[in-house]
Amino acid sequence: MTRKGVFQEHLTKDNLALEFLMEVFVTWKMEKGLASMMTALKKSGIEGRLMEFVPLNKRTEDNFRSAFEERGLVDIVKLHKAQASQEAKKDLQIQLEDQLSEGRSTKDIVTDLKEVAIKNGIPEHEVVALEVVLSVSHSSLMSSDRMKPRSGHLWTVNLTVQPKASVYSSDLMKLSVTVITSP
Repeated sequence: MTRKGVFQEHLTKDNLALEFLMEVFVTWKMEKGLASMMTALKKSGIEGRLMEFVPLNKRTEDNFRSAFEERGLVDIVKLHKAQASQEAKKDLQIQLEDQLSEGRSTKDIVTDLKEVAIKNGIPEHEVVALEVVLSVSHSSLMSSDRMKPRSGHLWTVNLTVQPKASVYSSDLMKLSVTVITSP
């Protein structure tokens, strides 16, 4: 059965695809080990589509988690959570870029960032990093005539946060701003 074949509604609605998938995972884990199963899952590209195996009327995070945990596939649940978190971070970054380009106020953007982060379970230190980038790139840099982007310029802001660094350490945050001129 091809990957496209198992995502057909008549196979997912009766739990057939999910049961088959979990049986394959349990067997693979027993015979080849967890590392082999996880590698194959990532190489196949299915790790981002696991929720599609759950019937539409049961497609919730709780149902997904309970189905896989009942079969001893906790690592699949962790992988799914990590994948969902990465997607949420990408969406959050796109939302931030859109709001900056629309000229929204920093206060409104920060409020929206926090709401989305809480909804998607994004850790606070990652949201703080986004807020610092927002604050530095939008307020401080834009207040200087020298730093305002001109037509044809693209801003790249890189921020590295060292969560375990001392508050008094100069290594707490490193910020670099690059202006790239497009032809």
